[in-house]
Amino acid sequence: MAKMITKEVLENLKKHPYLSKDGQGFDAVVEVYIFNPYGAGRWLITELDEVRDNGQIICFGYVNYNDQDAEFGSIDLTQLSELQVDVYGISMPLERELHSKGKTIRQIEAIHGHTV
Repeated sequence: MAKMITKEVLENLKKHPYLSKDGQGFDAVVEVYIFNPYGAGRWLITELDEVRDNGQIICFGYVNYNDQDAEFGSIDLTQLSELQVDVYGISMPLERELHSKGKTIRQIEAIHGHTV
């Protein structure tokens, strides 16, 4: 399992500030792809909104909760990195996809059978 927020991840996000991909919608390239390997949930981060004084990292992107509930909006990457999901009574972390570089929201959603 890869560490979710590395120095490299943060440095790359800084190259894509909030609104830098405005108007691209589903064709925006995903910079960080977080997923629940045990069930539903994909967080496709496209831009960095801000890094707050307390270290909290706020991003913008597309969240697909269960293939029926999906939306664009703000994502607290710090909180997401600490989120645990229950797998048969065991708390497990979400994971960062490492092999999605250069893919758009549309391409990643298509891989999962979700047409956008």
